[in-house]
Amino acid sequence: MTLRPAVASLRSVGVDGRVVRAAVLGAAILAALTVLSWFARAQAIVSPNPTALASLQAGLGNQTGAMTVQAGSVRMGARLVGGEIWPSRPIAAGTRVTIQIETHAWLWNPWSQNAVSSLVLVAPKAPTLARQHLLVTIGHHPAISLSGISAGLRLRTSSSHPWATLDGTAHSFYAPVIGARPGEHSSLVLRTRARTWEAWAPPERVQWATPAYLTADAVWTMRAGQPLLTLRFSMPVARLPQGAVTMSPNMAGTWTRASATSWAFSPAAGTVLYPGQAVPLRLEGGSAGIRAQSGSYLARSLRSSSAMPLGTVLRAQELLASLGYLPLSWSGPAASTPSEQLAAAYSPNPGSFQWRYADTPTLLRAQWAPGQLTPMTTGAVMTFEAQAGLAADGLIGPQVWKALILAADKNETAATAYSWVYVSETLPERLSIWQSGRIVLTSLTNTGIPATPTALGTYPVYLRYTSQTMSGVNPNGTPYVDPGIPWVNYFSGGDAVHGFVRAQYGFPQSLGCVELPIAEAAIAWQHMQYGTLVTVEPPGSAHLP
Repeated sequence: MTLRPAVASLRSVGVDGRVVRAAVLGAAILAALTVLSWFARAQAIVSPNPTALASLQAGLGNQTGAMTVQAGSVRMGARLVGGEIWPSRPIAAGTRVTIQIETHAWLWNPWSQNAVSSLVLVAPKAPTLARQHLLVTIGHHPAISLSGISAGLRLRTSSSHPWATLDGTAHSFYAPVIGARPGEHSSLVLRTRARTWEAWAPPERVQWATPAYLTADAVWTMRAGQPLLTLRFSMPVARLPQGAVTMSPNMAGTWTRASATSWAFSPAAGTVLYPGQAVPLRLEGGSAGIRAQSGSYLARSLRSSSAMPLGTVLRAQELLASLGYLPLSWSGPAASTPSEQLAAAYSPNPGSFQWRYADTPTLLRAQWAPGQLTPMTTGAVMTFEAQAGLAADGLIGPQVWKALILAADKNETAATAYSWVYVSETLPERLSIWQSGRIVLTSLTNTGIPATPTALGTYPVYLRYTSQTMSGVNPNGTPYVDPGIPWVNYFSGGDAVHGFVRAQYGFPQSLGCVELPIAEAAIAWQHMQYGTLVTVEPPGSAHLP
């Protein structure tokens, strides 16, 4: 009898446990739904985007409703791609843009209201040209630099050509190759945009030009006693193609880059060059020839005759003195090889000059000056030229330098003695010839009348005839013709020492020449030569003893 109430009590407790468990489970489900509804509520955040118009961050499981874009006064649609908002049409730079988006939660979430988010921005300004002028490397893609990053680039060469679009997002773009030759110039029209959703900016024009044609010159110099040929270009040249430079005759040597715009050629050891010697060059032109780093090239193959610099007057005087063409001797170190002779031409060896004759007249000594082209040196050059078979012009040019060096190597001394002609207009007028330290001829002579005086000063003989017909006009205007004038030695313009028959001699009678009796003129001819100095002194000057 006492067991039944106990069993009934236990059953009652079991029923109540199920209710408790159900209550707990329900509470848990309600809590979960509450949390889930919080995360799944309607929410939207519109924020700036570096590439798209904007970015959208929506709540969990949200659905996008109305989405509008107001660009200035224009209302347009938009599309959502992967959380990015893109306008349905291009927007001009600088336009004020308002973006509005409505989102709502899942339909089972009765506690969430629709969310509306908006963003106001200004379409960024399109970049502009960083440079208005382009120097285009021939055969390359020119780089167009901008003030900022552009989302692509549109360009065309003229208004009649279609636009070309260059993809990418960058500060600079490489345009198609323009300018195939030096000296070309034109312009490009281009448009930029800061974002791909923007409209292209108004066109800008950039001027472009290819470099001018390459130019070059060549110059020989001496460096450290050695010849050096330098090619100087108008713009940097990175290399010289094989065979781009040829010389005539062909010369062995080494080319090295001396600077950005120059190349230097050093002849190989043993190469013989002379002061003033011309070396013909040919520089290959055209697009297959020498090219600058800019792509430019010589308009055509260039032929040049670059010459070695002339040597110093002092070294020429040393050689002339050593060979007996001056009334002086020279002592100093000898140059035994062609390269030493060449170096000495520009940097004369240390040495000294001495008068060969103790009684050398003072007036003749006055014609000497080391390192200067005085009448004495000019006359010596003319004498040497005549003996070497060259035109006796008195100029120390390339042929003279070569002949001097060769004569020095072979010790080919002067074939005649050194002579000097002195004329004094002191009455009675006299002509004397001093040769190798002594007087070899003294004769009465005639000089020019006051209307046609003989030139005073010192001059070398520059032209000679054993016989000549002389003609001209007398001071009174009448013409004259004198055939067969013998032993003629011109020294200044039309003034010459020559023979002429007169009844008397010793006073002015000629039209400017220095006249001698025929016999004395023949003797004078034997002691004179090309380059012989003739000094004419005015009345009052001394006669030579």
